[in-house]
Formats: sequence, C-alpha cells, structure tokens
Amino acid sequence: MAVGRGRGAYRKGRAGRGGWSPRRAPLWLRALLLLCCVAGAVPLWQQASHAYDDAMAYRRAPVCAGRAARDCVELDTGVVRALDKYETCTTDSNGVRTCTWHYRLRVERPHRTQWIGVGSRTYRDTHRGDAVDLHLWRGSVVRMVVAGHTETYRPPSEESTGWWAAGLWLVLGAALWAACGGRLAMLFNIGTFGWLWLSVPVVLFVRAALFGAGAVELVVAAVMALFGVVFTVFAWAGS
Repeated sequence: MAVGRGRGAYRKGRAGRGGWSPRRAPLWLRALLLLCCVAGAVPLWQQASHAYDDAMAYRRAPVCAGRAARDCVELDTGVVRALDKYETCTTDSNGVRTCTWHYRLRVERPHRTQWIGVGSRTYRDTHRGDAVDLHLWRGSVVRMVVAGHTETYRPPSEESTGWWAAGLWLVLGAALWAACGGRLAMLFNIGTFGWLWLSVPVVLFVRAALFGAGAVELVVAAVMALFGVVFTVFAWAGS
C-alpha cells in the first residue's frame, strides 16, 4: 500500500519537459505571459493618463472667445429635427424582466447632424424646430440647452479613462495568475468570470475617485464589487 501511494503521489506531482504538469502551466509560458502583461500595461497606463489629462483640461477650459481653439469650450447652436424613444429590456437569472426607456433628439448643426440622448422631461417638453444651444469640447457635445432644460454629458475622455483602467485590471489578473503558480484549475474556472465582472465596478470607482460621482453610482459600484469579490473567492476556493 505504501508503494502504491508513493507512485500515485509521484505521478500527481510529476512534471514533464518545460515544467509542464496536468495542474499547472509550464514555467516558460508563465514567464512569457508575465512579460506580455508588463509590455501591455505600459501603453494602457499611458492611454489612461492621456485620457485623464484631457478630462482635466476640459474642467479647466474657458469658453472660447471668438474663434474656436483646441483648449476651450466651443459654443454652437442647432435645431431639433426629430424626436425618438425606444425601450431596452433585460432578463436576470431568476426570469425577472426589467425594461428601460431611452430618449433622444436629432439635432442639426451647421456642419453636422446627430442623435443626442436626453432625459424624459426634456423629451416631453421638446418639439421639432426648437432651437438648441450647445457646448462642445473638441467636437463632442458636453452641454445642451433646449426647451428650458439643460442636459450635461461626460467628455469622451472621462469615459475612456475608466475603461483603460479596466484593461489594466484584466492585465493585473493575468499577471497574478502567472506569478502565483499558473494553476489551470483556477484559470478554467467560473471564478474567472468573477474577475471579469469586477472590471465594471473598477471603472465606476476609478471615475468616482478622479471625477466624482453621485450616491446612486457609488452604491451600484459597491454592490457589484461585493458580489464579484464573494463570487470569485468562493469559486476559486473550491477549485
């Protein structure tokens, strides 16, 4: 019996050429993955830094005096040409269906026509032909006044800062997996979905820390983060 157990233990921990075993990725593959993670993290960090700088430049930017320039908020006007609303629905794992209405206006400007999302009250009080006052930051609408209502929008750089941070989070996960032994059972495990899930609250928390956020957004981020952490820990603990 002792000999049999010894052979079984030998086969269980046995590694072939290149450090491969049925339970772990080979050492050379883990080292290569770590190098790729480092190489990928650098441009992701640079992109996040550039997006943050652009977002902060917008917050400090004055209104353009006369001719539009790159580092000022341009004023523009337009006309409402159409109104639209549509409904999107999702169904959770319990079969509960949740639907949300979205509202938008088709605004015609001197050199461009685009759909711009608005709130329900703005949609209700707006009519075709209404005049629109716009604030533009590097070509993107950041403020719109129509029918006595004011709608504000994040500049694209604020949104992209969070998503570049999410990319760094995913790279960090791959690096940690490689550095902590490269267990295949941990990689091909439902807990990996939990790590991917956590990238969403990472986006929300990064945006909140850098640019501020409302109470509702913080609560949503906290609930999603708590669910993701508990789910991931229990899934990986059983792998």
